[in-house]
Amino acid sequence: MPSTLMHLALAERVYQGIKDKLSIDKIQFFVGNILPDEARDKGKSHYRVISSINSYLLPDMEIVKKELFDKNDPVKLGAYCHLYLDYHFFGDYAFDLFIFDKDNNKIINKKNGLEWETKEFWSPRVFYSSYSELNQLILNDKLVDLNDIYKMPRILPLIGNEGFDIRRERNWKDEVLSFIDEKQEYTGKILEYKPSIELIKNVADELIKKITK
Repeated sequence: MPSTLMHLALAERVYQGIKDKLSIDKIQFFVGNILPDEARDKGKSHYRVISSINSYLLPDMEIVKKELFDKNDPVKLGAYCHLYLDYHFFGDYAFDLFIFDKDNNKIINKKNGLEWETKEFWSPRVFYSSYSELNQLILNDKLVDLNDIYKMPRILPLIGNEGFDIRRERNWKDEVLSFIDEKQEYTGKILEYKPSIELIKNVADELIKKITK
């Protein structure tokens, strides 16, 4: 799954592409773009179903579109964008980068041959450490403005959807700022920066066309 800053990089590019054609509150749209990850039950907030792609759990985009694709509601539209990126992150990127060997409980990086047990891979020490690597590059390239993060509310709004409204205990802003403060040196051993950003740009451009047509 993409990091908060990756989702906000997508949000920034989409916002810039739709703001002249759609009256939309930027900060509320950004809130929507991080909202699904703040839920306690990610299965509900991500509309997860077993997909035809490697039998992995991915958002059911037909239902997501019906419930969240609302050009008059910046929070819901942002949440739609979040789930659209999640879907394509796995389908267009992660499955090409990694081998998800369920039989042997391993995840293997195709490019460098590094492998981990599945539980180890999805831990702060491995996969989530790559977020800290990419965060600095995202900020350095001005794909996300820290001032926008500071403007976003610490307590995200309720939207009347149980899947989104039952939240994790840890505050999202504390978490993302702690990742940023780590300033971890980039290695690219897990997620590579350029392919990750290229994916975000491509997905953002698709979303701009869908939203403005």
